[in-house]
Amino acid sequence: MQAMLEEVIRVVPGFWGLIASLAVLWVGQALLVLVMLKRRRECLSLEDKAIAGEWSHVAAAGLPSYLPTVLSGIAPILGSGIWAATLESARALILTPPEVPPSIRSEHISLGLGGTLNVIPWGIYFLVPSLLMAATSIGLALTVYLRRRRIATAARMAQSDPSAALAVLGHRVPSADNVAAILLAFVLFGVFPVLLGAFNHALELIRALAASSSLTSGEDRRQAWLIAFARTRTAFASRAELAWPGTALATAIAIAMVVRWRRQRPPTTTPPSLSWPFSIFWSMQCLLVAMVCFMIAAPYRAENHLPWPPVQGMFLATEQPNNPPLEGPDGVEPAPVLQLTPTDAHLDGRTVDVAELRRELETAKHNYFLLQPNQPYLGRFIVLCSADTSADRLSSFLLAAYRTGHRSAVFTFTKREDFRRPILGQFHRMASTGATTTLVIDSASQSVRQPSVSVVQARAFPTYGELSRELVILRRAGKEVRVGL
Repeated sequence: MQAMLEEVIRVVPGFWGLIASLAVLWVGQALLVLVMLKRRRECLSLEDKAIAGEWSHVAAAGLPSYLPTVLSGIAPILGSGIWAATLESARALILTPPEVPPSIRSEHISLGLGGTLNVIPWGIYFLVPSLLMAATSIGLALTVYLRRRRIATAARMAQSDPSAALAVLGHRVPSADNVAAILLAFVLFGVFPVLLGAFNHALELIRALAASSSLTSGEDRRQAWLIAFARTRTAFASRAELAWPGTALATAIAIAMVVRWRRQRPPTTTPPSLSWPFSIFWSMQCLLVAMVCFMIAAPYRAENHLPWPPVQGMFLATEQPNNPPLEGPDGVEPAPVLQLTPTDAHLDGRTVDVAELRRELETAKHNYFLLQPNQPYLGRFIVLCSADTSADRLSSFLLAAYRTGHRSAVFTFTKREDFRRPILGQFHRMASTGATTTLVIDSASQSVRQPSVSVVQARAFPTYGELSRELVILRRAGKEVRVGL
């Protein structure tokens, strides 16, 4: 339990600030419920005094403030906003820009996924009690206000017609449990399906992570993730769509309870009524607020409906300087990345020379068999090379990789893509395509006599720019390309 709590604290952005703010909201809502209960007792005491004829005390009481009622309605909205901000902070880590170093970017993605998976259920655990307390306090507040308004009306009438004032006091108002039941109906049938959909979304995401962790092929993992994301959307939508009939059902329950309350009202009493201008004014205000909320939500609807550009080779986080402006016909799967320029060489971000490259690749191969002894080693690696790098320099590094058993070289070409999302804003990413080849030594390449196989001698070209163009042309023609060293 302690280890799990420590992990939650580590991955949730601003965990202690989130807990403190939500705890303050919970305590504040509990205090509002107590305030409403106190006002209800005061209201019952005023009714007793009015029945006893102590109208002077009743008239001096006045109407209660709207502030507790407003705060009761704002509290769950404020808590939802804090929860949503924390969730977006976690998701922002998943979208770390490609310029960030790969090790830091991987850590950010891990933290972002962990934070997302934890914030969703923990937020739901907060919202359900918060909504229940809000419904209780608002129900009490509305009942108290209606009772106090009835008492104030009776106090004004008592000066001229005490019997009519007592008749007004006999008029029944909706009880707190009736109002709370109406609000809880909207929470249960209208809001709860959305929360349940979010919870199922998190569960499907956890299942996707668990299922994809056992896959060794990058393409298999990519397909598994695409299927998983489709399932998470379905898991959310299938539950959230129940909010539409649920809201209709809650509305029907509210209408039925109001009709039942009106029928139970004594027919000889006349309730204090609001003036038509007052009623129309507040109705227009509610309609205006609904229209504003609808307009504010427009970018969010656009964000939900706008598809993301197709993903291809997006795990490459860095752009190779002076990379040939080509687009290969092959996909790029995760593998060790060799980056070459005329002066530098890096393997997965670490500076290497020919000897160090050989040692690093031998270590990677050894570790692979330790972790997955029953899986074949593909010997694949990615080559990101500047166009002005000499073919002789490239060949020396390729030969070192060949001698460690890395025979499948994917010559990769990167391209920066920029796009804008309605809510998330401007994004850029590195799209990567490749030309898959097989490395062979010169003697082996001379023995190849197959029409579907083309042999390209690496040292026959002055620079990598010319070599890469030839490789892409042959691969686009459907040839199996072998690079002679």
